[in-house]
Amino acid sequence: MRILGPAIFLAIIAGPAASLAADVSRPAARQPEPQPPAPRSPWSAYIALGGGMMPEFPGSKDYKFMPIGIGRLAYHDYYIEVVGPRAKINVIPGGMFEAGPLVGYDGGRDSDVKNRRVKLLPEVDSSVEFGGFAKVNFKQVMMPTDTLSFGVEFAKASEGHEGYTASLKTSYGIQIAKPFFVSVDAEIEFADKKYSNAYFGVTPVGAAASGLPTYTASAGLTKAEIGLNARYLFSPNWGITGRVAYGRLLGDAAKSPIVKQEGSANQFSTVVGVLYRF
Repeated sequence: MRILGPAIFLAIIAGPAASLAADVSRPAARQPEPQPPAPRSPWSAYIALGGGMMPEFPGSKDYKFMPIGIGRLAYHDYYIEVVGPRAKINVIPGGMFEAGPLVGYDGGRDSDVKNRRVKLLPEVDSSVEFGGFAKVNFKQVMMPTDTLSFGVEFAKASEGHEGYTASLKTSYGIQIAKPFFVSVDAEIEFADKKYSNAYFGVTPVGAAASGLPTYTASAGLTKAEIGLNARYLFSPNWGITGRVAYGRLLGDAAKSPIVKQEGSANQFSTVVGVLYRF
């Protein structure tokens, strides 16, 4: 019994010590390491659907409503972009320079226009247009969130007026706040003789039918335009986009009796759409 008492005492004091030693020898639980952010997808896309008011035809003083679709699908710097009736494909990597083919649609001018004299003129058939574009972009020009670009576009109609147009464009944009972007752009357009005469010329047959004087238009500058664009995002995916623009017909286009007598050299347009980003 004398031996049992000290043995029990030693067991009592050795138990916690052994347990503590086991805890010390046991490796500490590893804290979870912070996970790196998921890599950003090289794909991006958006689509905007809406409508706008614009002249019935080049030089018209009457306006019509048209549904408008805008969209863009991009992989890194490569993209397909659709703005109204024209689509472009960029095939140049790097982001600073862009270039590639374009395809568009020219709605022509038919006998459904409101002007009673112009509707008696020969119709201009609708046509698919093929061409190309090139563009150079500059970032952080005056502040960290602005961009400046200069570009050129060329399009040739396969039917309809059968002519071509070429445009010089520039745009300056700024991200005012994370959800709000605004830009101002300017454009000047050149057209060949076929395009100019299709829309602004009056043939002897057309003059006899409409009572307008005969008129032959030459190739040259046809229009200058300035526009204001804005985009506001309500959430990471949804937003609204819009544009208002003023154009002024120039040269032989402005002198045409279709414009001076029956239309207007001042050309306004506006577009509003709901935007969704993928």
